Amino acid sequence: ALASGKPLREFLVTFSDLNPDLHNPELVQDVIAAYRSHYAKNLVVHTKLYPGVSDVLKELRARGFLLCIATTKPPAAATKVCDLLGLSEMVDHVQGTSDFPPKPNPEVIY
Repeated sequence: ALASGKPLREFLVTFSDLNPDLHNPELVQDVIAAYRSHYAKNLVVHTKLYPGVSDVLKELRARGFLLCIATTKPPAAATKVCDLLGLSEMVDHVQGTSDFPPKPNPEVIY
């Protein structure tokens, strides 16, 4: 079952049939801590911009559009990813979701 975009705890539950230990709240907490530690050290290892995105953002900026990025990443990670990918200088605001409900709720963009 694909669980991309779900909160990490929910994501792990989708694999509990494969690993019954994932019903153990302490193990789940340890897995989440290990994942977050690894993710923080490897934010953009597998994250790349689609071809042409930079050019489109630059053109929209040149035409006077207000540009924002909305993501389900926590705000600190969202800002860091945008910095590392060179997006921060192309947009007016980066919005993470610490205070917003997870996908598919669209509240982060309102």
